Amino acid sequence: MAFQERQRVEVCVRIETLPTSYYAGNIISVLNRNEYIVRYETRWKPNNSTELLAEVVKEADVRPFPPTPDVIPTIYQNGDRVDVYYGGAWRIGTVLNRVFPLYKYNVRLENSGFNLLCSFYRIRTHQEWINGNWITPAALPPLPPPVPRWR
Repeated sequence: MAFQERQRVEVCVRIETLPTSYYAGNIISVLNRNEYIVRYETRWKPNNSTELLAEVVKEADVRPFPPTPDVIPTIYQNGDRVDVYYGGAWRIGTVLNRVFPLYKYNVRLENSGFNLLCSFYRIRTHQEWINGNWITPAALPPLPPPVPRWR
């Protein structure tokens, strides 16, 4: 998919042993068919906390900004795949349980085993951008079980 200047997007950042993160940003320049310069909305230049980071990213790591969820909050069930807004990015996780009577959820982040207690407004249904369409987890095949890490 070709993106255009000033288009709002999410950039996937993958770091081993950390949860996959999606940072919001805007395309500020199209370099070629496969590369863009993106200015992030919540990532800052190193050693300069007053200027937003802009960097070259590959098209494979860019997706359009997901559609806005319904106004009515979703009630998530144990095991639902969700995105959690944490540390300026959306991170993929799994709902462990809902905390009553609060509208909060315990969520385990993928690839890290880190658990968060999240308010409902910091959670959205996880979606994948596949072949130009947004696909929800119900339409995706189940994930394989995690591979144990030997220490």
